[in-house]
Amino acid sequence: GVAGLSRLSRRGLAFVMTFMPVAAVVATLTHSAQAAANPSALPFASASAEPMAAQLLAAVFAAVALLSAASSLTPTALPLPGLPNLVLAAEFLTGTVFGAALGISGMLSPLKVSRFLDLSDVSQWDPAMIMVMGGAIGAALPIFQLICLKRAAKKQPPLLGGTFDLPSKADIDQPLLTGAVLFGLGWGLTGICPGPAITNLLNPEPYSALVFASAMAVGMRVSV
Repeated sequence: GVAGLSRLSRRGLAFVMTFMPVAAVVATLTHSAQAAANPSALPFASASAEPMAAQLLAAVFAAVALLSAASSLTPTALPLPGLPNLVLAAEFLTGTVFGAALGISGMLSPLKVSRFLDLSDVSQWDPAMIMVMGGAIGAALPIFQLICLKRAAKKQPPLLGGTFDLPSKADIDQPLLTGAVLFGLGWGLTGICPGPAITNLLNPEPYSALVFASAMAVGMRVSV
């Protein structure tokens, strides 16, 4: 959602405008905020399940590991000769910033996310998600528009080598909308999206998170 909106993508906008209301309707009808507040009902990280330092540390390491694995497995992301240390440093910095953002904003907590989506009790509604997405788009949009897209249009590679891997499709089609609805259903029920789902694998009791992440990986594989 943030990446698509920052690229001013019609597909990204259609995706967000589909999954967001679907998630809100599902969360409201199922009272997901109440379920997230009950550890026995949804045993992922909650607002008070871990100290902030532990959540932040887990987020940093999970994000760095994910980005490092992705870069090593993606042929188009191979660095220029002589720059592997710089590439790793950039990945570590990116992962640290991403992990810090997840931890500080509270987006690791299904309870906090569910309190944004669940409108059944307005007194408990939490607008933090709007601030987080707005801040993320505000930071990413100028980078995409002034650096990434301009360099890609001029056939210039990224500064550290490789190529820009940008979506080529522009039409709003049935698979896009179907995926958005399915994502909204899952997000509305659990208050979890891919980044926090992976980070929650490092919780002291990761079994439910492992089931969730495994199911998510299977779904992503099947849809390819």
